[in-house]
Amino acid sequence: MNIRTPRSVLLPLALWAAASATPAQTVMKPGAWQMDTQITVRDGDGPPVDQGRHTVTMCMTAERLAQEPYLNAQVDQDKAAARGATCSTSDFQRQGDSASWVMECDLKDGSHLRARISNRASAETLETEMVQDMRRGDGHATATLRVHGRHTGECTPDMARL
Repeated sequence: MNIRTPRSVLLPLALWAAASATPAQTVMKPGAWQMDTQITVRDGDGPPVDQGRHTVTMCMTAERLAQEPYLNAQVDQDKAAARGATCSTSDFQRQGDSASWVMECDLKDGSHLRARISNRASAETLETEMVQDMRRGDGHATATLRVHGRHTGECTPDMARL
């Protein structure tokens, strides 16, 4: 059984990665951030398939950045729990403005997800890589999300606020 991962699932995962993980942060500047995401999915043992590139601009508030959403594994764990997943994190490593960890989740649909998350943040840029291995029954798939974020200035009223 192969697991098919539609784009309607992958884009929210990419945005979750881009808007998740860092502790009391002063690393990244508040304001408008453009997040460019590339997603690749490998269904079972098949070849990797490029799911395309997506760009979103969002307003990162000082309050949100104070949680260090890109350097704090607990932020990811809390977000997953809010969606009904039971998760744990391990292998947390932080060095300066970089952090990585492993998060394992049991999802409401019976799937199991294991993600290796690596982030590097600065005042003006963000680099994220998340490799997710998902298993459901006998099927498995691997999704790799790469995000390059950059501060683009002030927030505008029409931007999603995080």
